Amino acid sequence: MKHMLVIATALFVAVSGGALTLARAQAPAKKTVWDGAYTKEQADRGASAFAANCTNCHGPNLEGTGRFKALVGNTFWNDFSSRSVQYVLNYISKNMPNGVNAGTLDPSTYIDLMAFILSRNDLPTGTTPLTAQNAADFEIIPKDGPRALADKTLARVVGCLAKAGSGWVVNNATAPERADAGAAPADLGTRALGDRSFQLLFVLTRLDRMAGHRVAVRGLLVGEDGSGGINVTEVTDAGATCP
Repeated sequence: MKHMLVIATALFVAVSGGALTLARAQAPAKKTVWDGAYTKEQADRGASAFAANCTNCHGPNLEGTGRFKALVGNTFWNDFSSRSVQYVLNYISKNMPNGVNAGTLDPSTYIDLMAFILSRNDLPTGTTPLTAQNAADFEIIPKDGPRALADKTLARVVGCLAKAGSGWVVNNATAPERADAGAAPADLGTRALGDRSFQLLFVLTRLDRMAGHRVAVRGLLVGEDGSGGINVTEVTDAGATCP
């Protein structure tokens, strides 16, 4: 009887493991804006809404006017690359039109405006309408893959903290990722490290106790992708020592 129980348990583990492997294999890949995040009908409605509410600040061709940014081309990609469509939708829903009327448009109008902005950046239409819910499913990534983050982007890297003369550096660091408001990712202590090094600038707190530790550094990139270092706003011990 005990022998049969062992066999049954082994079979259960094998089947369960196989099912888990199959489930992982079948997990859908994350979508990007190249998969068609909106419909043509939404973009057409968005064009009318943009003409009525947005051209004074952003120009009739989304080219920007004075202190108001363009919503197309390099400005679009530098500001929103590696973010979700939902991030941009939430931003314009809260802040546009600029001034006292911010956030006063109908929620469906903001979705149509988002569709119009995507269309003007030559992103393809899809068969399923964009919604406030599925907007989180679409990542804004250039067609040829993720690009370097622009100078002064608020970003996060994970790596090994080390002394460098009178200052500090992070070695074996990951590539910079955007660090928007909200909780830090849960895997900072376990994610694979990289081959980058970043000089830490304007460090205002003592870091000696974390020397040699894996840390998460949050701050403004100096130069494209942090080529000139990181203006530090926060250094957090990621809970593991470095190799």
